[in-house]
Amino acid sequence: MSVSTLPRINQTVSISDLNRGKATETCLLARKAPVVVLNRNKPTAVILDIDQYNRIQEYLEDMDDARMAEERLDHWNGTTINEHDVMRHAGITEADIAAAPEVEFE
Repeated sequence: MSVSTLPRINQTVSISDLNRGKATETCLLARKAPVVVLNRNKPTAVILDIDQYNRIQEYLEDMDDARMAEERLDHWNGTTINEHDVMRHAGITEADIAAAPEVEFE
């Protein structure tokens, strides 16, 4: 997801309307597009579909991971650690790996 694919926010609801029983209706609207909650005509919150929220969270995590990777590459001195040293440091043996169950990645 890129920032340009975020939907435009054209729907608003006042806190007063939410308090007067429009919460269910607002949540149904939010399944299609985000709804801005207004308090005294000022935006105070956004209600959005949970799937969209999860996509935004994943996007932010991906961006944070990319930023961290770039920082690490900027400070990398070119040294690497081989597989055997990593295993020894983690206390893992070849037998441990052979005995581990198969894992499927999606």
